[in-house]
Amino acid sequence: MVIVLSFKVRLKYLSLIRLYSEINKLEESIRSGGSIDFNLVKRIAKKLRSFDILENGVSHTLLWAFPFAIFLEEEKFFKKKKSLIRFLRTSLEKVIMERNKALWDRGNKESFERIMRFDLPLPLEDLIRGFEYIEGKKPVLLTTPHAQAPLQDAFVEEFVKRVARKTAAYALISRLSRVYIDYNRKIARVTPFRRIIERLSLVEKKIKLILDIHSTSNTESEHDVEIGIFGGLSVSRRYVVKLFEKLVEYGLRPVIEKKYVGGDIIRYHSFPPFVNAIQLEFIDFSRAKKRKAAEKALIDYILSLKF
Repeated sequence: MVIVLSFKVRLKYLSLIRLYSEINKLEESIRSGGSIDFNLVKRIAKKLRSFDILENGVSHTLLWAFPFAIFLEEEKFFKKKKSLIRFLRTSLEKVIMERNKALWDRGNKESFERIMRFDLPLPLEDLIRGFEYIEGKKPVLLTTPHAQAPLQDAFVEEFVKRVARKTAAYALISRLSRVYIDYNRKIARVTPFRRIIERLSLVEKKIKLILDIHSTSNTESEHDVEIGIFGGLSVSRRYVVKLFEKLVEYGLRPVIEKKYVGGDIIRYHSFPPFVNAIQLEFIDFSRAKKRKAAEKALIDYILSLKF
C-alpha cells in the first residue's frame, strides 16, 4: 500500500512539472510572435483534464492558486491570451512549490491542524466590516491581517498607519482577530479584506507592491526582521535587494526566509513582475527604538522605489 501511494504521489508531481514545461513553451511562442502550436495546446488541455482523474486535490489546488477575479469575470479581466497563459504559469509555479514542500511534510498532520485551528468559515453576509482601509497614491499596499487581539501582532497597526501616512501608500488593517477569521489563510480569500487586495492590484491596477506586515514577541532571535518571498516566486529580485539594503542602512539585521516563507496573502496575490508581494516579520517589536528604525527604513524604501 505504501509503495502504491508513493508512486501516485510521484506521478502527480511529475505531471505538474511536465505541464509547467509545456505552458512555458506556449508562453514563449506567444511572446516571440511565432505561430501557435495547436498540438501543444491540445496536450496542455489534456493534462489539465487528467488532473481530475489523478486526484481531486490537484485540480482543487490549482483552482485556489488562480486569482478569484478570473471566475467573476470582473471588468473583462483577461483581454489577451498571453495574460491568461502567464497567470496559469505563475499559478502552477506556486502549486509545484507547495507540492514539493508537501512531499517533505507528508504525514505531519498535527502541524497542519495546528496552523488551521483558528480558521472559521463564515458566509459573507454574516461578516461585519472587519477592516480599515486607507486610500493612497503610491502603488504600494501595506497589509496587516493580525492587528487585533487576541493573538494579534503587537504594535503593527500604528506602525502601518504612520508609514502609510508618510509615504502616501495604501493600507489595509484588520479589525477582526484571527480567532474569528485569519485573513492570511486560504479560507479568507472570498472576504472583503482579501477582495480589496485583488481589486486594487489586478482589476484596478493601482498596486504594484504588497508589503504584508507582521510582528513577533520572540526576543531570542539573532535577526530583527525576516523577509518572506515564497521561495522567490512572489516578487521580482530588485524589490528584495533594495529592501535588504535599506534595512541594513538603518541598523537592522534582516534575513531572508529563515523560518517564515510567507502566508497566503503574498502567495495568492503575487504575480510578478506586475504584482509583487513581500512578507515582513519584525522580531521583538516591543522595543520602541527598533520600531522607529524599522519605520524610517520602510518609509525610505517606499519613497525610493521607481515603478
